[in-house]
Formats: sequence, structure tokens, C-alpha cells
Amino acid sequence: FGSFSGLSVSAPKQRGPEFGGMAGIGLGGLVVGAAYRQANYDTFKLMKIGLDIQGVFRYMPYVHPMIRMDVFYARTFDGSPYGPALTNASSNGGGFTLGGGIRVPIVRWVSFSATFDWSFIGLSMQGDNTSGVRLKNGITGQQFGGTFTLTFHFIGVRKD
Repeated sequence: FGSFSGLSVSAPKQRGPEFGGMAGIGLGGLVVGAAYRQANYDTFKLMKIGLDIQGVFRYMPYVHPMIRMDVFYARTFDGSPYGPALTNASSNGGGFTLGGGIRVPIVRWVSFSATFDWSFIGLSMQGDNTSGVRLKNGITGQQFGGTFTLTFHFIGVRKD
């Protein structure tokens, strides 16, 4: 996240794990479902919940190229991206993720995938500065990451 009007510091770049889950339905080469993701950083946590869409191209027998897109609601909790410079922070917003990678079938009903993802996030954030003055501002940020998934195909098990 970038600068915040009324604060003397910008949010530092942070690294941390992101985990989540998705439940969806496959419609041929298209998978549509609901997704939850949470990133745990040093000074705060970022939660994303929304719609996940994946396109899987099965023209190759053992490695399937894929693309993915998420549209999500986002919020921070358990702290602030600005650390102790912004206390009692709360935020709401949204964003989207774009990614591409591969899916590899392991057995007929299980597959592994790996994608590289880029997310854009916009939040309306408010909190108190060190003087106790309540501040409100819109902020934007980006995430880059790798996503690794193990997928279980319970309905409509593929033929190949």
C-alpha cells in the first residue's frame, strides 16, 4: 500500500504466506466458484473473499495450461499496514486477481496446479494517528505471488 494522507510514513512492502480455499463447479474447461484467501503479514492480516473463475485448456494430455481470475471483497484486520502510526484501523474494499499457470492431472479425480498471480486491491481505510486524530483515506496496493493447489474432482470426473 502507498502513502496515507495525514501520516508521516508509508506502508512498508511486506511478505508473508497466503492460504485459502475454493469450492466450485466445473463446466467443461471452465471452473467457477467461491474463494477465500487470507494473507498474514507482520503488522496486519488481509482477507479476500469472492468469485474465482478458472479456464483450463485440455488440448495437451498431461499438462493443461490454465488462466484464473478472481473478483473479491477485501479488508484488513489484526493491525494496520502502517504499523503503530495508524491505530484502531478498519478497512473495506475490493479488487481482482489475474493469473496463469498449469494444471497436472495426478489421477482421474485429483490434480495439482501452479499459477503465478497478480492482485490489485483498493481499500477505504480509517484509523487514528499518533496524536489521536481520526483519519480516513483511500489506498491501493498490489500483491504478486505463486499459488499451488491440490484439486479434488468429485462430480463429473474427467475422462482423460
